[in-house]
Amino acid sequence: MSRKKRFLTMLLAAVLGAAVLFSVAYIAEEVNHECTGAGCAVCQQISVCESLLKAVGGAALAAGAAAMVFSKRHGAALPCAECAQTHTLISLKVKLSD
Repeated sequence: MSRKKRFLTMLLAAVLGAAVLFSVAYIAEEVNHECTGAGCAVCQQISVCESLLKAVGGAALAAGAAAMVFSKRHGAALPCAECAQTHTLISLKVKLSD
């Protein structure tokens, strides 16, 4: 991964983290506001924040599921390398003389 891509990835992760943090803080601050009715701007903003958090949570769930499938497919889900038995001619004590 090039240095530029790594920087952009970290920047994107920081922006996404800040958006999640500020959304949670806004919801926590305005949870007991005085609602003005059907066109309440605070309620609409809370709805937008909730939809952002649901989308980020869904994306994280999908990424975690993809990582599990990928790791199981390539054998990385084994708990330890010593637990996996490998059968070689030496471990089976096979003599290869004619």
